[in-house]
Amino acid sequence: MSILWDDDLATGNARIDDQHKMLVAIFNSLYGAIAEGRGHEEVGRALSSLTLYVVAHFALEESLMDGYPGQAEHLEAHRGIRARVETLVEEFNGPGIQPGEVIDLLNEWVVTHVKSCDQELVRWLDARAETIQPS
Repeated sequence: MSILWDDDLATGNARIDDQHKMLVAIFNSLYGAIAEGRGHEEVGRALSSLTLYVVAHFALEESLMDGYPGQAEHLEAHRGIRARVETLVEEFNGPGIQPGEVIDLLNEWVVTHVKSCDQELVRWLDARAETIQPS
């Protein structure tokens, strides 16, 4: 099950959307490698990319949240996703990753988090920018 980028995933913020497109590509690569039983090294590379992505992407989003009313909930969601990624890495280094676990993370992060939390954040950013700009 791969994810195709579409307008439902777009937030309207070019920096965030570009990073989300990268996320979709990383997940598709990871899921494909696991589901097709490709090499251990390929799965490891995809997980490494995902781990680095989490750090960079969440740093960007979190740097934009000063004053955001939904900040606490959004940060909690980020903590949960970080934990899930860490669990995937641990399982990769231990008993192995199951494709179903990757699908669950895909659904939680891309389908749920991006379509709700991230889009709410960008709407707030846009509204704040409108009130700051002179008429």
